[in-house]
Amino acid sequence: MKIKFLGTAAAEGWPAVFCNCENCKKAASLGGKNIRTRSQILVNDDLLIDLPPDTYLHKLAHGLDLSKVSVLLVTHSHMDHFYPMELSMRGCAYAHGMKSGKLRVFSDERVREGFLLAHRFEKFADGVYRALEWNILRPFERAETENYEIYALKARHAPSEKAMFYLIRQGDKAFMQCNDTGYLYEENFEFLDGLGIGIDVIALDCTNGKLTFGKEGSHMGVAECEELVGRMRKSRFVKKNTRFFVTHFSHNGAMTHDELERRFAPLGVEVAYDGCEAEW
Repeated sequence: MKIKFLGTAAAEGWPAVFCNCENCKKAASLGGKNIRTRSQILVNDDLLIDLPPDTYLHKLAHGLDLSKVSVLLVTHSHMDHFYPMELSMRGCAYAHGMKSGKLRVFSDERVREGFLLAHRFEKFADGVYRALEWNILRPFERAETENYEIYALKARHAPSEKAMFYLIRQGDKAFMQCNDTGYLYEENFEFLDGLGIGIDVIALDCTNGKLTFGKEGSHMGVAECEELVGRMRKSRFVKKNTRFFVTHFSHNGAMTHDELERRFAPLGVEVAYDGCEAEW
């Protein structure tokens, strides 16, 4: 199983699209791993988590063949995680030689409403529309595709919808993506402990960086991530060698990549960057 962090920023990107703050200037000056696009993760080469406006940039930057993607998991409807008009380019005269004809999309109902709104505003070609198979999930439900078991978990995020994050299992290997979400609800711990699945890699939301809004916030910062990793390592779903990553960073969190690495190194937690990979 392999994952690739295509983007590791919050909604505004970093440097942020219209921003002139000191944190954005610093990132632009330092370059490298401090340049972060909107968050997206590729699992193997056929499953995408989220569809931000930066998807085309990710294709170019990482040399991807996105025609192979047959499964799309959408965490919630916010613009930086779901840009529905991008799907209008998938197939017909816009995309020849597709490796995967059908795209199975898994999301909550509000994400699908956003897609239908986009379709009504600028109608998709019939062939493109028919090649999308929509599947509505709710927290703690399970779905199955040709290659994966997918479990939806309950995110502490957008109150206007049932935002989710996902556990993805392929054979005896498993990956859990935990953004956008604040500190995990107790229900998630109970559900994961009861599943009997040992998770190999876990990616945590660290949007707030050095800021903290406590356990009730809709994102986490360094302090919440540190506490959550400690608790997870005592749970039944984490293995002795489980790798932890932090991702989804905002310029408001005010920590460069090097500063984040120094902070998390004592915990053995890795700091994701655009293009970062893990394989196991």
